[in-house]
Amino acid sequence: MTPNILYYEFFFSKSVNGSWSDWTAWSVCSVTCGIGSHYRNRSCDNPAPAYGRVNCPGSDNENGICTQKTLSKCI
Repeated sequence: MTPNILYYEFFFSKSVNGSWSDWTAWSVCSVTCGIGSHYRNRSCDNPAPAYGRVNCPGSDNENGICTQKTLSKCI
């Protein structure tokens, strides 16, 4: 085999598309009473993309709404 063919066989046999890790736990709510926000993260490292393959689709963070106590109890 020629060196170029060996290189391509090695390159493509080692290539890996990225995949997401699990989401982290949600962060603490931004408020202690009422409606606030929180977030969580994940990483493209399960496995990480290698040798020019595809990165993970989508976002590595997510925001959400959280509620602490009922509004009538905040006063």
